[in-house]
Amino acid sequence: MDRALALDEKHPLVKYNRALVLVALDRDTAALTELTELLVLVPKESSVYFLIGKVHHKLGNTDKAMMHISWGMDLDPKASKNALRDTGDKPPMSGDNSMLADDIEIPLPDITDSEDEDDSTA
Repeated sequence: MDRALALDEKHPLVKYNRALVLVALDRDTAALTELTELLVLVPKESSVYFLIGKVHHKLGNTDKAMMHISWGMDLDPKASKNALRDTGDKPPMSGDNSMLADDIEIPLPDITDSEDEDDSTA
């Protein structure tokens, strides 16, 4: 990755992938620096805002996380749900207790084959 950046230090995809690696390594401050530089290159890329929101959420900066996620949703409302799922995080709408609709579990009744049991014993 460093070699790719040496060839073109402003290549957006390489910088984004580098930020993803830094986030995975829990080097959040370095990732935030990389993402801030990336915003200058691609200011209308929603995935960058979502990733910045994730990093701020990890760092405990809930207000900044909400702000960046909101900006990402404004830029691309259709991609927002997938982008949040791809980052492995939920939007920090109301602290750590927030839920996406997909995260709600609906208990299903336990279905037993009581009629089949009655038929087999008769």
